[in-house]
Amino acid sequence: MKQPNRVKAARRAGRKAYGYNLSFPSPWVIDILGKLDFDFVFIDGEHGPFGLDQLEDLCRTAERHNLTTIARVPDIGSSTILRYLDRGIMGILGPHIATEADARQLVRACYFGPLGERSFGANRGTDYNAGIADKAAYYREANEQMLVSGSRQDNAGNHKSHPTGRAHDATGRDAGGVGQRHAARCGSSYFIIVAGWPKLPP
Repeated sequence: MKQPNRVKAARRAGRKAYGYNLSFPSPWVIDILGKLDFDFVFIDGEHGPFGLDQLEDLCRTAERHNLTTIARVPDIGSSTILRYLDRGIMGILGPHIATEADARQLVRACYFGPLGERSFGANRGTDYNAGIADKAAYYREANEQMLVSGSRQDNAGNHKSHPTGRAHDATGRDAGGVGQRHAARCGSSYFIIVAGWPKLPP
């Protein structure tokens, strides 16, 4: 199993998680900043020029420094998200989540069953299927470590009016938000979507 998700661990511990944004593919930046004990690196796969082989190198470098990798994906298509997860990404930010159907699709793509429909492949994102004796237990742990969030990017919306603006995790606790940009300034807000939220599939 991959290392624990430090962003989720920070939330459970009641502290802030600290990280930085990477908008271009450079494992050297991660290597240098790895000395500063950040919790995560945020990879902008929607706007940045990231190839799949580069993503894998970034994940490998981040893991050496116990960093959690979170990526904004180009779109919320299942095949797109799966390719990011299969490289080793542990958190997904889905762009342009405008409807409940979008939120449902995002969850389906990110989680293994029964929470979602993520498929299992023998690659580095799933430990190359090495030493996994109990697949059901592996899926549960992988789901527990997965951070799923979405962004609404328009000129009129705001965090509170969005259908997924309030979320709950599988234990019913308030999941809160991962940060919000003022809609009047740049038209974007971020929020967490966690499987187990009452309006999402069980």
